[in-house]
Amino acid sequence: FAARDPRITVLTNAQNQGLAASLNRAWQSARGPLLARMDDDDLSHPERFARQVEYLRDHPEVDVLGTAAEYVDQSGRSMGIVRRPESHADLAREIFQNVPVIHPTVMMRREVLDQLGGYDIRLRRAQDLDLWLRAYRHFTFHNLTEPLLRYAAPGRPSWPSIRWGAYVRLRAGWLDAHPIIG
Repeated sequence: FAARDPRITVLTNAQNQGLAASLNRAWQSARGPLLARMDDDDLSHPERFARQVEYLRDHPEVDVLGTAAEYVDQSGRSMGIVRRPESHADLAREIFQNVPVIHPTVMMRREVLDQLGGYDIRLRRAQDLDLWLRAYRHFTFHNLTEPLLRYAAPGRPSWPSIRWGAYVRLRAGWLDAHPIIG
């Protein structure tokens, strides 16, 4: 695709630097005001990007926009639709219990990452949750209720994933209670 379309740039790391560092490299290399995210084992609806761009154009108050997703198993069979709360107020109310957006469905304004300094490269897991916990008090989130991504359902969470998620939540909660230190 990159050979046929000059807008596409392929970034390759000489060695594995971790997801957060790779996401930061992609964000810093991007040229547009909107950044979209997805994984290589997921499939976007053909209209996903157009719908998200249109929504963000029509709603300048929204900074982070996710969508619902159809979870699929390893054989591609549907496991159902997963939705997150639609409004910022609803997702902020439960942000410490549930991730507010499905990470591979996200399109966000570049200034979110610019102002927050991107993903925390010290984290091996839960980088997205950490970003959202740092962002939700300063930026407005919204989720479209329509599933615009077929999401390869993650397996059961591993103990390292659970530990990292707990660490990120505890750290964010502590920093919320001690805003001078954050």
